Amino acid sequence: MRAVFRWLCLVMSFVVGLTESAKSFADEAKAPARKGKNVVYITWDGFRWQELFGGAQETLIAKDAGVADIEGVKARYWRESEAERREVLLPFVWKTIAKQGQSNKKFPNPHVNVLEFLNRRPGFEKRVAAIATWDVFPSILNQPRSGLYVHAGVGPIPGGSLTDREKLLNEMIADTVVLWPDNQIDVITMQVAREYLLKHKPRVLFIGLGETDEWGHGRRYDRYLHSANRADAFTAKLWELLQSLPDYKDQTSIVLSCDHGRGNSIRDWTDHGAKIEGAEFVWSAVLGPDTPALGVRSDVNGTLSQVAATLATLVGEDFRAASPKSAAPLPGIVREKAAQ
Repeated sequence: MRAVFRWLCLVMSFVVGLTESAKSFADEAKAPARKGKNVVYITWDGFRWQELFGGAQETLIAKDAGVADIEGVKARYWRESEAERREVLLPFVWKTIAKQGQSNKKFPNPHVNVLEFLNRRPGFEKRVAAIATWDVFPSILNQPRSGLYVHAGVGPIPGGSLTDREKLLNEMIADTVVLWPDNQIDVITMQVAREYLLKHKPRVLFIGLGETDEWGHGRRYDRYLHSANRADAFTAKLWELLQSLPDYKDQTSIVLSCDHGRGNSIRDWTDHGAKIEGAEFVWSAVLGPDTPALGVRSDVNGTLSQVAATLATLVGEDFRAASPKSAAPLPGIVREKAAQ
C-alpha cells in the first residue's frame, strides 16, 4: 500500500525542450538566469489521476458508466498497455511534455489569491486575467476587490472595441445551446482565452476548463474522455501559439492541474468530496524554461495548495512574502541556479 500511495501522490513537472532531459550536474551549475516572465495556468476540472497516468479505464467503458458507443470508445481510446492508453488519450501530455521535462455557493472570497497578488506587483498591473467555464470564478477571485479581468460562465465577451473574432464568438455564445446554466462549454472558453491572449498579452493567464467535471457528474465516461482529449489538444495548440509569439517564446511556463480527484469505482467515479474515497488524490504538471527536466516524479508528495506559490515563483515573485501561511512552491520546480 505504501508504494501505491506514493504513486497516487505524484507531482509531474515538465520543462521546455530547449535542453535534453538527461542533464549533467555540470550543466545544472551553468544554468542561465531565470527566463520565465509569463505563466499560463490551466485546470482540467475533476480530471482523475487514473486517466492521466493510465488512460481509459476498461471497467468504465461500459453502459453503466454512460458510454453510448462502447466499441467506438474502445477503438478510439483503448490500447493493451497503460503507456499506449494514456498517450492516445493525452498525446500532448505524454509525447511532448513528459518527454521534454518533469512529469459552491457564490460569495466573495475574503482571501487574497495569487492572481490578485501578482496583479498588484510592478510590471504585472492589469496584465493578469482569468477565463473560465464556471460562473462562480468572479466570486472565487473576488473580482470587485482584486481588479482582475474575469470572463466566466455563459455570458458574452464584454466591451465596446471587440475584434471581429470576439464578435463572432459572441454570436456563437448567443446561439449555442446551454448545456449547464452555470458552465460554458470548453470550446468557447478555449477560444475566448486564445483571443484574449492575442489581444491583451497578459503575463499571467488562468484558464479554467470544466467539461471533464460536468460529464463526470453526468455519468458520461465517453464524453469525459472526449473532453480530456480536447483539453489536451487545446493545450498543445496554445503551447504552439505561445512559442510563435515574441513576447512569450522561451519565456513562458504552463502549469496544468485538476482541482480535485474523483472516486475509484464504477459507482462513485462520478463524484468527489470528503466522503468519496480517492477524490483527494490529484496531479499537476509544469512545462517551462526554468524547470529542470525530471520526468514523472515519484520522489516527492505535492498538494494543490502549493500551486499558488509555484505560479508566483515561475515569474520571479514570492507569494509567501505576502501570505506567510501559504504552502511552499512545488519542490524542484525551478533550477537552483535560476532561483538565485
